[in-house]
This record gives sequence, C-alpha cells and structure tokens, in this order.
Amino acid sequence: MSTTDKDLNPKVTDLILEIEKHSLQVKEWIKLAVEILCTGDNVTAIKYLSSTESMSDDLIDTINELEVKI
Repeated sequence: MSTTDKDLNPKVTDLILEIEKHSLQVKEWIKLAVEILCTGDNVTAIKYLSSTESMSDDLIDTINELEVKI
C-alpha cells in the first residue's frame, strides 16, 4: 500500500489488506497445486485448486465490497 494510506477510510484499508492476504494465499495454493501435479498426485492437487477457486470467489466478493465503499 502507498504512503497515502493514512488518508483512506479504515474500512477501505482493512478491505485492501484482506485482498492482499487472499491474493497471496491463492498464489501459494496454485504454486502448491502445480508442485503436487508434478508428483502425479492429481487428487490432492485438485483439492488445492478447488480451495483456490473458493478463495478466488471470496477475493472477488471482497473487491466488489471495496468498490461499493469507494
């Protein structure tokens, strides 16, 4: 986040931090799924990708909530 963050509404700042957290988690789970796929464990990889899809949906909801507040 930028140096102008202190000027943002605290609720908006919280949502931005939530988006960053979700984004990092999605990125990590996709990375793990790819590593697991390389081992041939498709079932576990699919579980990670399914969780990633769910987390992505949450991320989209959070972004939409942020847009409404801005």
